[in-house]
Amino acid sequence: MSKLEEKTMPILTPLIRGEASALEPAAQRTLATWITKTLMVVEFSGEDVATPPIERLYLKDVGEPPSNWKIWIAHYRGEDWTTGYLRHSATLAVARSGIYPPPPPKPFMKNTQSNIFGIGELFVQTISSTLIGVDLDVPAEAAHFTRKIWPLANDTVLWPPSHILNDLEARFISRAFARFLEAKVEPLRAP
Repeated sequence: MSKLEEKTMPILTPLIRGEASALEPAAQRTLATWITKTLMVVEFSGEDVATPPIERLYLKDVGEPPSNWKIWIAHYRGEDWTTGYLRHSATLAVARSGIYPPPPPKPFMKNTQSNIFGIGELFVQTISSTLIGVDLDVPAEAAHFTRKIWPLANDTVLWPPSHILNDLEARFISRAFARFLEAKVEPLRAP
């Protein structure tokens, strides 16, 4: 993992500083892997664990995020998200389409998660779910502000994007992802 940190820092530093950079697909893969690894580690410091062991093994063995992880980045200047603030939410959900998969084994009782964090001028949003038949993608109202880096689109992402998020827009995006998730999945509740 220390090799991943060393490989990521030259990619991550310009993003944090808001400096011009071109993220080729290989750089996007490295950054997405670092983001996923970091979130998987942080996730275990709380109670809302949604990443199953098979996904952690995949990241370790293949060296990239699992295909069910979606990652977007945005350029941000504000007060709320600059110091590494993280909002992690996870739920045990079923697809609104009526597909009811068996719950994941304990202690991995959650199957869908969303993460938002910021470092300097970099704003990151991730979504992952082990539900089958649920396609999680950026909500339409957030597409203008974000750049998808995982799964790869095989296009170069130019940084910084022309639009810079402020705190109001960052909160809007975090709520847009929450509304989008609510439309796609339904949390299971005790009877």
